[in-house]
Amino acid sequence: MKTVPIALLALLAFTLKAKAITADDLAFYLGISSWKTSVFLEAGTYVPEIYEIRDGKVDRKILDGMKEWAVKGAPGLTIMLGPEGQGYRVVLAYQGGTTVGGSSTFEGRFGSAVSPTLPEKIREGEYVLIGEPKGRIMRVSDDISDYKRGFLLRIRLVKE
Repeated sequence: MKTVPIALLALLAFTLKAKAITADDLAFYLGISSWKTSVFLEAGTYVPEIYEIRDGKVDRKILDGMKEWAVKGAPGLTIMLGPEGQGYRVVLAYQGGTTVGGSSTFEGRFGSAVSPTLPEKIREGEYVLIGEPKGRIMRVSDDISDYKRGFLLRIRLVKE
């Protein structure tokens, strides 16, 4: 009977010495990638969109934001990408609180992928988030044509 309390005390002592995992540790374990940026355009004048890249070209739109979701004084965007079934799920979160998600139509996951650095501050334009490079060379590139498959963030200006 005394061995059970001793074992529990040993387990408790080990647990107390163990370091807590971070959100980054958990994301890595779950296969989730994320990017944070701020859009330096007037609120209500732009829409963030997420597209698939196929064979070096912008393909299907999988997420479409709304200009009303960009709140004045809160230009931040967070994009998260994680496994879902045989493909990927993408989530776009506005700093103002609105979140929207969508799924890719890729058949299977990337064999290998690279991710260019998303600038901390962005404007209108296209930004490669992550992609599976063409060929055998693992080269990080901002050029869409260098990727077989991937994901692209587009910041599109809209009229008021």
